[in-house]
Amino acid sequence: MKSAQGFTLPELLVVVAIIGIMLSIASDGWKKVIARQHAVAAINQVAEAARLARHTALTRRQIITVCPSPDGVRCSSDWTQPLFVFASNSTVPDHENFITIFPAITHGKMKWKGFGGTTRLQYQRNGLTLAQNGTFVYCPDDDDAKLARALIINKSGRQRVAEDLDNDGIVDLRPGEPVRCPS
Repeated sequence: MKSAQGFTLPELLVVVAIIGIMLSIASDGWKKVIARQHAVAAINQVAEAARLARHTALTRRQIITVCPSPDGVRCSSDWTQPLFVFASNSTVPDHENFITIFPAITHGKMKWKGFGGTTRLQYQRNGLTLAQNGTFVYCPDDDDAKLARALIINKSGRQRVAEDLDNDGIVDLRPGEPVRCPS
């Protein structure tokens, strides 16, 4: 008589349980990777909008404005909205002098903290900001400061991404000043 080959039900249940445990551990790590990528993408998008505006101001020799707008009619203070880049000194997106639109940020929150409390970023024809040095701070939906990112723009229009200066896992705006969420 031949013996049956295969696995018993208890053996299969143990294997399924082990696979389930491994997948739950891996999914938590995967969620962090995705959240980190959302943060990097959001800061990179704002950085690209600012670079484009500064470059265009220098090449066209005119004032270029970057502002968020939910409807393309007026600038808002919600930097998760689509970003309009246009040639104008106005607070209203100027469709005649429109340059481009960057899509809305779909995950997390983005804040602009600029000198003078303005809700838009503007570059003069020489590439300098209109006295608007400031910081864009991205915070994830769960306000985990370890996933926060920041883009610092100085008055000369140059930008830098904030780094973790004290190796605590949280980026610092300057030595001793970590990014805080909510921003």
